Amino acid sequence: MPQEVPAPQNLMVTLTGYRNPDNVLKCKLYYMVTLPVDPSRIKNVHLILEKPTGDLEKETLSDILIPFDWAKAQKVDGVVSFYTTRNILYIGIGEYDLLRRYECKISFLNENGEESRFAIFKKQ
Repeated sequence: MPQEVPAPQNLMVTLTGYRNPDNVLKCKLYYMVTLPVDPSRIKNVHLILEKPTGDLEKETLSDILIPFDWAKAQKVDGVVSFYTTRNILYIGIGEYDLLRRYECKISFLNENGEESRFAIFKKQ
């Protein structure tokens, strides 16, 4: 009997802006999401970062699949931090041109590749 993939809850995203060595405004984004009571079925985390380009149009800036394993996650291109507390997952991604509007999505995948629904955070 297949087990349902637990969905992420309570997504919050923060943006840290800074100037790089060439004095260009850049940013990193930090996803914070509540984990399910039993996260043992989570094998991968799917992150999508989109930038609105029109009324209904979006440009995908990042689409990353990250192993739910600290050592492996640190090696994924684009991931700047990855750690968990008892019930919170923190993932930092970057570096991007400074964003004023963005939409972040996160979902979990099980070992069979089945994906949960997305939790979405929008900065308008």
